[in-house]
Amino acid sequence: MHPKNLAAGIVSMLAVAAVDYTTGYEVVADSLYFGPVAIFAWTGGRAVGVIAATAATLLWTLFDVLSGHVYHFGPALYWNAGQEFVGCAAIALLVARIRAPIAVSGFSNATTDDEDRITEAAALARATLQKLEPDGSPRRL
Repeated sequence: MHPKNLAAGIVSMLAVAAVDYTTGYEVVADSLYFGPVAIFAWTGGRAVGVIAATAATLLWTLFDVLSGHVYHFGPALYWNAGQEFVGCAAIALLVARIRAPIAVSGFSNATTDDEDRITEAAALARATLQKLEPDGSPRRL
């Protein structure tokens, strides 16, 4: 995982945690954690995404407890934390699943070299298309 991606994930997770802590339990901010979890899953893969989902769940639970939220039904906190984890883990797994074929294709984390490869591939595709007749059949030489 590239350090810039790690930093982006951490900063976004901390920003969401700050919003969650500031708003207290009256404003449900649990879905805001999906963004940072998706960043971690996209840049680090499935395992990193699930670790981020666990961190998001722990942060959400911590801030819910620190806010003084009193549950009248004892297991409700655990149920809610479980729901937070399921949502975040689902996002992590879906994003990692979408990302996997893109990473294999070699067009991930575009750099100047990648942009050059994409430009070359586009030029090759253009040249190939120019060798076709208007109806799409191969041009006879």
